[in-house]
Amino acid sequence: MRTAIDSILVQNFDRAAYEIIIVDDSSSDETADFLNQQKEKYSHIKPYRNQHNLGAAGTRNQGARLAGGTILAFIDDDCIADSNWLNEINWGFSSYPRLMGVEGKTVKTNTELENPMTHAVENLHGKLFLSCNIAYAKDIFLKLNGFDVHYRGGLSISNEDFDLGFRIREKGRILFNQRMIVYHPPRNLSFLLKIKYTPKRTLYEIRNEFLFYNKFPQAYQEVKFHKKISGTLIYLTIKYLVVNLRKKRVYLLKTPIKYIQFGILKLIEQIFYIINLVVFFLFDFKKQKGLIDG
Repeated sequence: MRTAIDSILVQNFDRAAYEIIIVDDSSSDETADFLNQQKEKYSHIKPYRNQHNLGAAGTRNQGARLAGGTILAFIDDDCIADSNWLNEINWGFSSYPRLMGVEGKTVKTNTELENPMTHAVENLHGKLFLSCNIAYAKDIFLKLNGFDVHYRGGLSISNEDFDLGFRIREKGRILFNQRMIVYHPPRNLSFLLKIKYTPKRTLYEIRNEFLFYNKFPQAYQEVKFHKKISGTLIYLTIKYLVVNLRKKRVYLLKTPIKYIQFGILKLIEQIFYIINLVVFFLFDFKKQKGLIDG
């Protein structure tokens, strides 16, 4: 988080023209103390702490409601903004007055540090609407109620970013600006924590996938690798372990311990995808369809 904040503090942009809102999603570590220290040092840093865990979508919405400006620029706490990031956002909205949003290019850095147990995202060509590097006009964001809080709990398949991007794109243009750059270094994932949360996380991810498909069947085919929900189901229940091991096989000799951990994790995940698909169709499918139809 510190590097993300530092990258926003050193922007080539008038400091009086922007504020930094940081929402702590009821963390149990020293985050709150650190943010209060930052607030004392920098008057335009405005921390806020959720009383209860709201998840990624709810936390971003909270930050948007607290914002005083007309443009909402989102970045994640494990990312680093280029020094011209705010300038490029401002250029987009100034050049196209009716613009609804500006999507930036997200680039992986320190790739030599990557291994099967690290996480980093990349968006080089746009149309992914990743919330680690995007800006929306505040009025349209609030009019559409921001990120859909029904997406919960997924690391890799949360879909609230896609969802909001497509809803806003239906109202107007979202510009992709390749000069609006955010860097995403690899973040180490805890093997034990990943296993601990696998049962709940895999169920959330299945719910998220079906929610996005039910809301945007055409958009689903545009952005999803497997194109159709049936392809995603086949992938999660049959191909998941083999495809992931093959994708990371370059690390077998480079970091064998991490590769073995990765293989064990993916095996456990595939087992729970199968179990939770049964749970989902037995208990959640009709409820979710009712949510969409209602």
